[in-house]
Amino acid sequence: MNLIDQQNSIVIDVTYNCNAKCHYCKWGSNKTPGRINQPDNFVLIPKSTLQHLKTDRVVLSGGEPLLRQDLEEIVAYYRQTGVKSIVAITNGFLLTEHRLRSLVSAGLTGLAFSIDSFDQITALETRAYNEQQIDKIKSNFGIACSLKMELQLEIGINVVISSANIQNNQLEKLVGFANDFPLDWIKFQPIFDDGYVGLNAKHLLLHSAHSELIRAVGRNICSQSKIDTNTLNFWESLADVLSGKKLLGSSCGLDTRQAIVQNGSVKICHWIDFPTYDITRQPITETQKQFASVKAFCKTETYCYCLQNLSHNWETA
Repeated sequence: MNLIDQQNSIVIDVTYNCNAKCHYCKWGSNKTPGRINQPDNFVLIPKSTLQHLKTDRVVLSGGEPLLRQDLEEIVAYYRQTGVKSIVAITNGFLLTEHRLRSLVSAGLTGLAFSIDSFDQITALETRAYNEQQIDKIKSNFGIACSLKMELQLEIGINVVISSANIQNNQLEKLVGFANDFPLDWIKFQPIFDDGYVGLNAKHLLLHSAHSELIRAVGRNICSQSKIDTNTLNFWESLADVLSGKKLLGSSCGLDTRQAIVQNGSVKICHWIDFPTYDITRQPITETQKQFASVKAFCKTETYCYCLQNLSHNWETA
């Protein structure tokens, strides 16, 4: 098992500004309200709260975290709390060697690159990337990988599966690309409709016709990947969901190892607003107990894969 499976994590949205215009993400549109940096009191979680949550791993998310000029200060804050890992999710556009060294000096221990495809047509269709932008991301990704050993970095790739990149062995090619670098993991998660995609990029959604293709792609990836990746259960359960089955909410594994911070609220799941955690109100074990009761009755969909670790086993009914 790798780091993202072993550690208790807290995912913190540090900004909703973004320098990409991904067609499936609301933060890629300048028409979306709230595209601002989150205030310090939403971003800098008290050390006592982290200790009560038994947090080992802080993941800085967005938007694009590297747009924050004070990201080093945020990283340095979490280093002094004593957490083991501090990871930033990035699209890679702004990741120069100078900025990477600056962030590592502040305490950053890892990077998660958001990459869905290097095929020019697909990248344009999903993330609105042109050829020059793809080359820029590849170059910055290569810089990070070349410094991995020197800087003792964890590096992974997050991939959003859509109707665009599931075709023509594109995901397998991306795994082949990843195999050539000293990566720690490549994680896949399906595109989900939070309301934005259905209005603006419905053609990118997965549906029942993709079910068997998902199974085949999953088998290929599990046999080809030389680095840690989703288990076959992930691909099989996703195919089941697309074909009409339901994930069992009771098999969700977030309650004992995960927290997420959005707009200053600490909770366990992005999609469930109750219970939230307040150190002054109750112990985290009570919040987890409440969540365990709630999750059993979840109406789960593809979005429920978004925070799960690589080895998580879903059950379907």
